[in-house]
Amino acid sequence: MRKSMDRTCQHCYELIVGKAYRVTSEEAGITLLDVIVCSLCFMEAKRLHLHAEEININSTDHNPLIRRWTSTPAARTGDDQQK
Repeated sequence: MRKSMDRTCQHCYELIVGKAYRVTSEEAGITLLDVIVCSLCFMEAKRLHLHAEEININSTDHNPLIRRWTSTPAARTGDDQQK
């Protein structure tokens, strides 16, 4: 199930029309930035020398919100639900 948020730039909050890009930044192995952006914000990220790559926005592999939620042990096992 896709949510409308999946097609929204996480930097300027405009609708992503066309290609989507993932912008990341790490320092000492710590992720400081991990967002999905539109083409205009991608160009700004490249100007700032941030790592950016084209992604398939329909894939959950590149959606940091979905990936973080499903990668937690509680999410995988359902341990976060109270009984």
